[in-house]
Amino acid sequence: MYIYGRYRKMNALVSRGISLQWSDEVRHLVVHIVRSFRFKISLDKSKCSFYRVAISIFGKVGRVASEEVTLQLFNSKCLPVLLYGLEACPINKSDLSSIDFVFNRFFMKISRTSNIETVKSAQFSVM
Repeated sequence: MYIYGRYRKMNALVSRGISLQWSDEVRHLVVHIVRSFRFKISLDKSKCSFYRVAISIFGKVGRVASEEVTLQLFNSKCLPVLLYGLEACPINKSDLSSIDFVFNRFFMKISRTSNIETVKSAQFSVM
C-alpha cells in the first residue's frame, strides 16, 4: 500500500504485474502516517486508544482508588499509548493543542471539575 500525494489521477501502481492499492493513511507500528505534501501523522487512533485505556482504568478502580494511584496508572498505562513515536515525528500546533485537550479532559475527570484554571494548576503541581 502506498500513500499518494498530489498525483490523484493515477489509478494504480503496477509492480511486477501486481496492482498496488493507493491509500490515504498507512500504519507503521502504532504511528499512522497520512497523505500530505509534508510528512504528517494522525493522532486520531492514538487518542482513541488512550481513551479506551483511560476508561478501562476508571472502570477497574473507579473512584475507590486515590488520585495518586490513578495518576500513577495514567503515567504508566495511558501516556505511552498516546505519546508513542511522537519524539521522532514533527508535530504542528494543532496536534499539540489536540494532545493538550486530551490531557485537560483527563485531569478534569480526575479532579471532578470543569474549571480549566484548577486543572492547569493541578497539572503543574503533578508534573
